[in-house]
Amino acid sequence: MTVGLRISLPDNLAIVRFGKYVTEADYEVALELYATHPNARHGQNLLCDMRQTIDGTVDMAKRLAMQVTMDQVLGSGPLPRTILYLVPNAKVGDLIATCVALWQPNPYVTGTIIKTEAEAISRLGLQTPTLDDLIPIETYD
Repeated sequence: MTVGLRISLPDNLAIVRFGKYVTEADYEVALELYATHPNARHGQNLLCDMRQTIDGTVDMAKRLAMQVTMDQVLGSGPLPRTILYLVPNAKVGDLIATCVALWQPNPYVTGTIIKTEAEAISRLGLQTPTLDDLIPIETYD
């Protein structure tokens, strides 16, 4: 399990980078890292960078239980938040599509799966040619 976090306050953006294989344990670590990070802010956009991810599992019972906490941490208002899932791998995209759909009832969060870094940069209005240029990533194993 490898999860990385970077927060860029000037860009109002948190980036969570996932490793090659993703499970609920990775989601839990990512959520805890973000929730306890001193630079986390309400309304801060979130990019889940899954470019390195090639497979994973989703235990929907665990994921549904975790959604309550995710709504409290990421989905509390009054500021809207965009969560982009950067997933170029179609198999992984299919895997997490149900997780992304769990955000639909939340009026403060828009969750979307995208396939390219260029689309992420454009949708987030970033002024950088590559996500790696923002700030160094802090990795937690």
